[in-house]
Amino acid sequence: MIAPILAILVILILNPFVEWLEFLAQGYFWRRGNGYMQSLFHNRINEMDLIDYEDVKKYDDIKKASLGNQEAPNGIRIIVQVLFLYLPFILITSLYLISIKPMLVFAIVLIFIPVLASELIRISGNYDFEDKIANRRRKTEYFESCIVSKEYFKETLVNGSFNYFYNLFVDSNKKFSKEFVNVKNKLLKIAIVMRIINTLGYLSLLFLLVYYLYNGSI
Repeated sequence: MIAPILAILVILILNPFVEWLEFLAQGYFWRRGNGYMQSLFHNRINEMDLIDYEDVKKYDDIKKASLGNQEAPNGIRIIVQVLFLYLPFILITSLYLISIKPMLVFAIVLIFIPVLASELIRISGNYDFEDKIANRRRKTEYFESCIVSKEYFKETLVNGSFNYFYNLFVDSNKKFSKEFVNVKNKLLKIAIVMRIINTLGYLSLLFLLVYYLYNGSI
């Protein structure tokens, strides 16, 4: 009886320290990973021929690659967490529950599978959105730069074309925002459904634990 209590106390004591180490590691690896990905990105840009810059699709690919290398360290961190934190935790918890009552593993499936499925759907949805909207995002940012950036706004005012670029920006931004809201609403609905299933998993686990305790199975 004493050993489990001591184990729980040790975990509670070490948990803040481990979280602190994880926080420091995230900052270090994010900076190193982001710098490395940026160097690869710029090396590939330098290898492009001048004629490639006349291709609109190339510009879209450059924009998507720029966004991708910024988020790559976060993606790597998530993969490392899944491999070395969540999977071992699920495995150990499942083995422990099997030793108590195999039926309890069903509740673990209801708890963790929806979370994993929700993350995979979210990642896939964001990727498809960026792939679809890259050209619209680039146009919107260009029209915005023509209005407010220090490189273009003076020329825009001198030529009297502010209203022209402003109208283009507003129209492009509306289309971009509409696509953005549609995708986020879809992902939010999926997340709500998965969260409900996840909650049902926790309730099922609690119900099974109470049931087995009352009938003396555990």
